[in-house]
Amino acid sequence: MKKQGKRGDKMYDKILRESFENLSHILLHHFFPELKSTATALPDTMRQHMKEQEADAVLRIEVDGEEAFIFHLEFQRGNDRNMARRMASYDFMLHLKYNTNIVGMVIYIGEKTMKMNNTVMFNNNYYRCNVIDIRNIDAELFLESDKSQETILAILGSYSEGESRIIIQKILARLHELLPHSPAELKDRIKELEIMSQLRNKTIQEQILEEEKNMPIHFDIKKDLRYQQGVTKGALKTALRIAKTFLNSGYDIAEVSKHTGVKISTLRKSLKIRD
Repeated sequence: MKKQGKRGDKMYDKILRESFENLSHILLHHFFPELKSTATALPDTMRQHMKEQEADAVLRIEVDGEEAFIFHLEFQRGNDRNMARRMASYDFMLHLKYNTNIVGMVIYIGEKTMKMNNTVMFNNNYYRCNVIDIRNIDAELFLESDKSQETILAILGSYSEGESRIIIQKILARLHELLPHSPAELKDRIKELEIMSQLRNKTIQEQILEEEKNMPIHFDIKKDLRYQQGVTKGALKTALRIAKTFLNSGYDIAEVSKHTGVKISTLRKSLKIRD
């Protein structure tokens, strides 16, 4: 990502680098659907070869039955008409260092419409990289990841304006599911989610803050011994309130039952839901 000397830009850089430091099999399959492959991060020493620029993510892709290659990712917030030239420069230096094929990709995360060339030609030389708008990647793909750092990127993915609150609820639910015993890491991921939402509109930021207030009770309640024993009526009342919110947001009753711990029969009876 092109540096602009701003604290906010550095935060985006850090979050995105960590998110793609070790790609999940979900995203790896999305980028290379025809290959059976695994990804490992390369050491930071390669950054000494990048003209004082730091590559956002450089991974070695091991492919079953084929030659390994280097996968170079850059994240771009703005439309840079020289992006293909920059990528060509980076990738050639990577090729010199590792003496292997390089696959370059730019993932555009900006708010404006993406307008960047992916090719450059000069003196009969030709270079091409992949340029992808992250809004063309289904948000559900990030939600399927087993890595919390990738999960928060669903906020930048593809979904309609009317689905934003549901996507936020799903992100928070998935984070709690992935980090049930890591409250500090969970807090970090949610803070990063807030930061990444700044790449979208103010409404989404406000929705995240609203949903954060509602979610903690939902996930703590199932750990409460008195609730598990069915002694505390207040706990059940809280669970039913949360369940109602999820159902109104479009969640399936079986899914709501699973997350709240309230039996489907109890949900139907208490919330007057017909079969």
